[in-house]
Amino acid sequence: MNGDIKFKLYSRINEEEAIKFAERNQLYSVLLEYYCEKMKMDKVTDILTEFARKEEYWILKDDFYFLRFVTDSVLKSKARSEEILRFLYGKCHSQEYYGLCVDIGIEMGDKELLKKLIDKKPDYFLFRHESKIKLLSYLKDYREAQKELKMFVESLVNQKSNYDYEKAVECALVLRDVICLKEWNQSQKNYKHVC
Repeated sequence: MNGDIKFKLYSRINEEEAIKFAERNQLYSVLLEYYCEKMKMDKVTDILTEFARKEEYWILKDDFYFLRFVTDSVLKSKARSEEILRFLYGKCHSQEYYGLCVDIGIEMGDKELLKKLIDKKPDYFLFRHESKIKLLSYLKDYREAQKELKMFVESLVNQKSNYDYEKAVECALVLRDVICLKEWNQSQKNYKHVC
């Protein structure tokens, strides 16, 4: 029986002893999940702080839903630090969970780090259109983000689904806020079936 199952069974009998068991056996991913479920965000941050310092000895579970859960908890924690946010960003980036990277990068306010995500292509799971739009909106003052916004609108329009049209309109509205009137009028001609 693996440690995850043992912890869950043990926690039904005695939570305190189950936590000691997980700590003794270095089941840190299990503990992170447990504290996320219990809404103990500061405990999640404490474990990650220790994890970041001893990374070579521990393995953090590489699973999108797990990292989404942990990221949400850390972003809500009052005890989070830039060190933890950067550590978490690195873990998410290494797994190409770019949507999570956008949330973490915006929380850090690190536009230079986020610029590296501009050319990443969205998909329907790990880097949803909403995250791509959020990224480009956050970086809308940068010329490269504006170019990517224009290309993204065009690619969405070419998909010809209601969902993609809806996202194209969101992008077009962001674009309208940052480009000059002459440029907007030209863009509107190109997107007339969207705007």
